[in-house]
Amino acid sequence: MIIKMDSNIASSKTYTLHGVSKEELEDTFGPPNVRDDPYKVRWSWAFYADRIPCAVWDWKGSADDQEWSVYGPKEVWEYLIPGCVLT
Repeated sequence: MIIKMDSNIASSKTYTLHGVSKEELEDTFGPPNVRDDPYKVRWSWAFYADRIPCAVWDWKGSADDQEWSVYGPKEVWEYLIPGCVLT
């Protein structure tokens, strides 16, 4: 799967990603590439996965519990982060 980072993707939450650390996301996507509202989001990535828009972000400290808001199809997330849990 080809990942192309793009900070201009507009997103809304489709799932919660559980059990993944910020370091694991950085290993997959590099440093966060989206400047977001610092009062609500500390770290945020937006990208295309084979031309499918996707995003992941920490919502009000949720990353402290290894929970992330994500945007994009479940199948893409399961491919990018094998064994991930989405609800």
